[in-house]
Amino acid sequence: QTQQLLYNQKLILLQIIDDPVNKPENVILEDISTDTSMGSLTVRQMLEKSLVISPGVRAAEFKQDLIEKDVALQRNNFLPVISVFYNYSSFYYLPLNQQRTQNIAPFWTQISDNKNHYIGLQLSIPVFRGLKGRRDLQLAKLEYQKTKVELEQEKIKVAQLIEQEIAKRQQNTELAAKLEDTRAFAEKSFSTTQAKFTSGLVDAILFTTSKNELLSAEYNLLKANITAAYASLKLHFLQYNRFP
Repeated sequence: QTQQLLYNQKLILLQIIDDPVNKPENVILEDISTDTSMGSLTVRQMLEKSLVISPGVRAAEFKQDLIEKDVALQRNNFLPVISVFYNYSSFYYLPLNQQRTQNIAPFWTQISDNKNHYIGLQLSIPVFRGLKGRRDLQLAKLEYQKTKVELEQEKIKVAQLIEQEIAKRQQNTELAAKLEDTRAFAEKSFSTTQAKFTSGLVDAILFTTSKNELLSAEYNLLKANITAAYASLKLHFLQYNRFP
C-alpha cells in the first residue's frame, strides 16, 4: 500500500508539472533539507521582498494605476477642448447618357483642377454635461478608493502568510528537537526489548509494541522536520518567486 501510494503521488506530481515523458517509477525524489535557518532577515525584510514580487499585490497595483488614470480622464471632461483639423479633397466629373463628342477633361486633369483643401479650428466647451461628468468622476473616485482597499488587503494577506509560515517553522523546529529525544529513548527501549525477545524473556506482542513505538517516534520526527523545511521553502518562494 505504501509503494502504491508513493507511485500515485509521483504520478500526480508529473501531472502537475505537465511532464508526459517521465514515468513515476523513474522519478527519484531528493531529500528535503531540514535546515530552517533564513539568515538574519527580519519579518519586515521578508515582507518587503515578498511585496515586490507578489502576484496579488502586483495585480492590485496595476489595477490601482489604471483606475487612477481613469480618474484623470474623467477630470479632463470638464475642460474645454481645442481641435485643429485639415481636409483635402478632389473630384472627377463625367456626365451620363451624353454624346461621346462632348469635350470632357481627362481624369487626372480634373483631379488636379478640382482639388480643394482647408484647415479649421474648433473649440468645444462642456456646458450641458456637467451633471453626468460629476457623476462619472465620483464613480471613478469610488473605484480608486476600492482599489486602495484591495491593495492593502493583498499586503495584509502576504504579511499574515509570512507570519504563519514563520510560526510553523519555529514550532516544528522546537517540536523536532523534543521528538529527537523521544526517538532516541524509543530506539534504546526497542534495542533492550529486542535483546529480551531474542533471549525469550518477552513475547512477540511486547516486541511488536516496542517496534511500533520506535516507528511512530521516527515518523513524528520526520513529519516535524519536513513541515519545518516546507515552511522555509515557502518563505523563500514568497520572497524570490523560486525555490532555492
